Amino acid sequence: MNRRQSLGGGARGFIPLKGRNVGVETPTYKGITSEEVVGWAFCPTKSKMAFTLAEVLITLGIIGIVAALTLPTIIRNYNVKITETRLKKFYSTMNQAVTRLKADYGDTENWTYWISNVLDDEGQLTEQSDLVADNFRNYFGKYIDFVSEKEVTNYGKKMTLFYFKDGSAIMTRWYNNYDYEYFPRDAEKCLTKLSNERRGVCSFAFQFRRGNNRQVNDFVPYAEAFDSSRPIDNDLIYEDCRSGTGQYCGLIIMLNNWTVPKDYPRKLAY
Repeated sequence: MNRRQSLGGGARGFIPLKGRNVGVETPTYKGITSEEVVGWAFCPTKSKMAFTLAEVLITLGIIGIVAALTLPTIIRNYNVKITETRLKKFYSTMNQAVTRLKADYGDTENWTYWISNVLDDEGQLTEQSDLVADNFRNYFGKYIDFVSEKEVTNYGKKMTLFYFKDGSAIMTRWYNNYDYEYFPRDAEKCLTKLSNERRGVCSFAFQFRRGNNRQVNDFVPYAEAFDSSRPIDNDLIYEDCRSGTGQYCGLIIMLNNWTVPKDYPRKLAY
């Protein structure tokens, strides 16, 4: 039996043609061409599926809408997590160092570390940037492994950033070494903002808190107006964080067990 007979008149996938050449590209079926089987040509039983341009555009549009709705929440949650984790770790690291330094040098009132505000003849604060940075380096560098440091200029004054391993940084002041600013992430970008715009957003004010006898007790978020004789006023600290200097924003988070409260007045951004 020849090949034409073996295929039979009902061969699946083929249709009979009157002539061999019909002006189309010769198709194949399992290696057999229509020229080899005279009078037959391949005819697929299944057609290929494809999306139309309209369907693709609609799908992309839906993806874009979903992303626009969910991305801000994802970013906010990430910033909140960064803030909570690094603030708590920073607070712990600094106070552990204070405890170890007390073991070395005794009570804080006996430390040669402290540099207070000094006024010039015109009643203006004197710049003491280098001395402040040196003392911080010599004392706290003993127990904290800073990965790097960098001098920066803020409001025309020289200050120094000391970087931690996680990318956060603490900045020493130019006038005393009781007050500091902590940046959970990207300190130099944050410094492009005005101080009252960045505090509570991408930086937080910290200080060595002094008791009634002026002895430093611990290192905490800024709480200058409050001590044992004046309890913390929640209305005051919220109002300051919402529309004031922002110095008390870190205190709000600390009082909430190092968790950013749902009614936190400012939007965290890095």
